[in-house]
Amino acid sequence: DIIYLQDGKNPLVYEYPPFQRLTSVNVDCTDDLFLTSGYSRNVSLYDLRNGTIVTSLRDVHTEHVNVLKFSNTSPHLFATSSFDKTI
Repeated sequence: DIIYLQDGKNPLVYEYPPFQRLTSVNVDCTDDLFLTSGYSRNVSLYDLRNGTIVTSLRDVHTEHVNVLKFSNTSPHLFATSSFDKTI
């Protein structure tokens, strides 16, 4: 479901599909995108402006992703760390 502002055109809240076993969420420095990871080797990138999934990256690590984070100054740069001891 999408909740709209009073004008009936601009969404106020988007509902995203569940991310299995969610462990980490981070929003970029422009508040346009957010990343999610869970107890898996996958990462998903979402667009907050229109409520869509930009991409889902599969098997980015050999073990599950522990933490992910956008750069504080670049909205298109992020890093992940994993229990496989890689970044």
